[in-house]
Amino acid sequence: MRREPSFTFRGALRILGRTETPLIDKLDSLLGGVILAAGIGTGLAAVGGPAGAAVLAPVWQWVDQKNEAGGILRKLVGRFGFRINGAAGLERRQLIAAAHSTIAVAAYFEALHAAIAGAGLGGLKLSAKEREKIALGAVPGQAASLVERLYSSEIPAPSATRGYAENVSRIEEWIGDLHKSTMDFMESLDLLRLIERQMHPIVRQATRRYQTYYIDLAAAVPEFKIWSDLDEHAATRRTVETSFQELRTLLAGLGGNAERTPTAAQVLDRANTGRLRDPVVSTSVPWPEATFRFPNVGELFVPPGFRICVFDPATRASDDDWWSGLPLHHHLADRLAAHLLSTHATQVPLLLLGHPGAGKSMLTKMLAASLPSAGYATVSIPLRAVRAHASILDQIQEGLDLATHRRLSWAQLADETADRMRVVLLDGLDELLLAANLDRTGYLQEIARFQEVEADQDRPVAVIVTSRTVVADRVDIPSGTPILKLAEFDDDQIGQWITRWDDATPGLATAPHTRRLTRQESLRQPHLARQPLLLMLLALYVSGPGAPELDTVSSQAILYTQLFTRFAGRETTKEIRRTLLREEARAAIEASIDRLSIAALAMFNRGRQHVGATELGHDIEALTGGSEERRLKEAGQRLLAEFFFIHASEATLTGDTTERSYEFLHATFGEYLVARKIIEVLRDMADAAYNGRRRRDPDDDLLHAVLSHQALATQKPILQFANQFFRTLPELERAQITEVVEFLIGRWRTRPSSERYRSYRPMPFDQLRQLAAYSANLLVLRLNLTPDGRLTRSPQLTQDWPSLVALWNAGLDPDAWLATLGAMTLDRRDGTIRTGPPGHGHNFPEFDSARLIGNHRIAGQLGLGAAVLHGVRDVFTAENWRLMMQSWLIPAIAFGEWDRVVVTAPPPRTTETDRREIAGLLGCLLRMRVSGLRISEAEAIVGLLLTLDDAPDPLTLALAVCEHPKLLVHVPALANARLYRGSPAVALMLYGAQERVAPGDRAQWQDLYHAVGSAAGAQPDRGRIDSREAGLLMLQVAPGKDSPRR
Repeated sequence: MRREPSFTFRGALRILGRTETPLIDKLDSLLGGVILAAGIGTGLAAVGGPAGAAVLAPVWQWVDQKNEAGGILRKLVGRFGFRINGAAGLERRQLIAAAHSTIAVAAYFEALHAAIAGAGLGGLKLSAKEREKIALGAVPGQAASLVERLYSSEIPAPSATRGYAENVSRIEEWIGDLHKSTMDFMESLDLLRLIERQMHPIVRQATRRYQTYYIDLAAAVPEFKIWSDLDEHAATRRTVETSFQELRTLLAGLGGNAERTPTAAQVLDRANTGRLRDPVVSTSVPWPEATFRFPNVGELFVPPGFRICVFDPATRASDDDWWSGLPLHHHLADRLAAHLLSTHATQVPLLLLGHPGAGKSMLTKMLAASLPSAGYATVSIPLRAVRAHASILDQIQEGLDLATHRRLSWAQLADETADRMRVVLLDGLDELLLAANLDRTGYLQEIARFQEVEADQDRPVAVIVTSRTVVADRVDIPSGTPILKLAEFDDDQIGQWITRWDDATPGLATAPHTRRLTRQESLRQPHLARQPLLLMLLALYVSGPGAPELDTVSSQAILYTQLFTRFAGRETTKEIRRTLLREEARAAIEASIDRLSIAALAMFNRGRQHVGATELGHDIEALTGGSEERRLKEAGQRLLAEFFFIHASEATLTGDTTERSYEFLHATFGEYLVARKIIEVLRDMADAAYNGRRRRDPDDDLLHAVLSHQALATQKPILQFANQFFRTLPELERAQITEVVEFLIGRWRTRPSSERYRSYRPMPFDQLRQLAAYSANLLVLRLNLTPDGRLTRSPQLTQDWPSLVALWNAGLDPDAWLATLGAMTLDRRDGTIRTGPPGHGHNFPEFDSARLIGNHRIAGQLGLGAAVLHGVRDVFTAENWRLMMQSWLIPAIAFGEWDRVVVTAPPPRTTETDRREIAGLLGCLLRMRVSGLRISEAEAIVGLLLTLDDAPDPLTLALAVCEHPKLLVHVPALANARLYRGSPAVALMLYGAQERVAPGDRAQWQDLYHAVGSAAGAQPDRGRIDSREAGLLMLQVAPGKDSPRR
């Protein structure tokens, strides 16, 4: 991640120097040139003189008795509100970040000076002895450390993921580190011994001063108030949210340049606001039951709730269960504004996740239209409409060409809007991954690099990327990336949506034989009504004459079936122009929907969301054995041109030749039709094979033709729809379909070739890919049709398993391979395959592949390597207890790094070797890192150590007790003197640490001390250990001396 200069004190002062030149020049002179020089080292060298004096200048001015530097800082702070409110665009954003960094530093040194005065020391002066030490260079180490901490360390700033209140704790931690460096520096000069004990009060007082400064700025500068309001919103849900229309007004008032808006920004603004007038259903075919106007985006959009986090190695972005453990927030517009107003937005992209139909695309349209051209230049790009393999810059340019009819280039836009924030909205990362046959797992990293390059040109850009949740583990997410996941509608939001729908569709109220969807009726189907798209389909469903009650709609597949059936029935009757008999009507409807399934397969098997009329005509001819139409193109057009669920667009190819392209109104319609076709083909295969006069092998020519090009695992909704269809079938039919799939899996290596559908070529011929895709799809289908999601491998499949997984790796494209790895795992306990992702939530194909094959030794080595080198410490589960414990213990011991302590008792069949291994590591952690452990963590570690080891090292236990005396209360077993085996070193340690024991616990401490001392024959308070012995004993307990016992 690019380092933001304004987050450091030195960078902040440099930014302030643009508007406060005289003050900053004077401050720079006092500090020895440390602000404006080319670097910290240059600034020190510029001072001249002895090395110690050179290092001293940038720090002494903050603590000396004159406090001139502090006076200048107070003047700067006092002018922040005036300076910020007089600025606009990029300058305003930089001043805000610089102001925040500055108030954190100012708060600390004010608290420090107050403490010095409170200690009765008055001002600080250097004695002759101290000046001699400086001249001789005796203290540059401590001073240089303080210079680095003060001027170059990053000061935590509020953002969309951490509002003001949550950030206060991080500010307090930063102030604490700064105070420690200051105390080390002063101690090296033999100064301020009286005040050293007041370290914690100084930190708390400085934090309170920071809060006061912040609140004052929030009253004057709206951006600071927006960040502080995030915490209020988290604590209580306001009745009225900031709407996206109100957001435009709010942002326009934050120092924008409305009077001199560049042409480029105006062009984009017109394009973005125009999208609000787009109907939510873009089709030329009216809904049959009522001639009403569909609401537009602006009329129907209801902001959903959301959850938000910052990506780190423990984040499981694709796991709904993990997300459900995070707090649910509202006020989406406010949160997005807080993100775009923060400097973090220009460092890494914001990843916006949601399930199909959650409203991601509508949200990007609302946001693009809500960012005023006075302060923003916003480019909204549907990724399905640009080349999947193109660079980020080329994709942005293609998006600009589409939005403005090639009126703008990115370079022109960036230069003309240099004083504004550029925002790029990339909608549909999941669709890009589906369409790209090359590896795009680093797509988000590419965006971060693009942002870095733009920032280096003084053209910072914020990027927001939307994606389905399920693919979040198929990309590398940069550390520190904010991730926002849209939540399902709650009851109130469902009610708001229905009110908006009713207001925007008055025709439904007056049309004969129609009815409206009510809130009560929708809430009886919460699994459907909580997704905006499905809620709209429910509203359409009930609008038809004679529509049955929603109680009959038990799944999304059934809802889609009834909607498609109703529309296909109306269109069939209209086309034939007579009333059909029931059986005729049913056959005609099935034929119509089956032809639509060919269109869905045409898109799926080409890895994109659209298909051309000519391509579709070829597919119809190949799969149906011929076409009544004379021209293939006409066949495709006649199939789709008059269907409600299809959106058509037209492009000129050469001369007067045009080509129509079709896509479904929502991707889930195509996914539904693919699943429907798969189940129908399997039903026909089972019926033909097992329900005749004699059984025969299933004929899978058609199934192979449609399932040997793309991996079903890349489209999880297809599998979900297939499972819903499968559950509605009679038990006998389900058993026969299962038998068919198992038969096909059993002969994956020996399947006879067939010429029947050879002309079906949605992708260039690739025999390896076809074999890999078909075999993977059969396995994934079988798993998803199993009630418990488990498959017991046959002896032949067990033997073939490593080769089969290797085939998938070799034959599938990168995204399909990752998706397949995420669709199944091998249970190491019983060797079964189960559906579902590996569980760790990371993009780690090497590890997942080794574990899926069953190579647990390689998987263990890879997992531990990731834990130690990259901080990925949750790839192992409790079923592999030793590796799970090692994955956090080893980096904790080696580097002192752990995000959480994972203390889990070993499973019943854990080997003694594994128990000893982990006990040794736990002991080593206590010896080397006990001072960094919280008491709750130390309690858990000691408790597990006592469980694993009947005779733990007494010095290790004593170190833990001396660091956390309360352990004697929390872990009563530690009060047993026999654990310490009469060690004289333990007696000495207990004696030396008794001052740290709370008065109420000293009786128990004394009992232990005397018991251990008596057993050791060594009690220091009775003069039974001389100084020489004490020195030797202390060497025994030096941290790091002992290695883990094995």
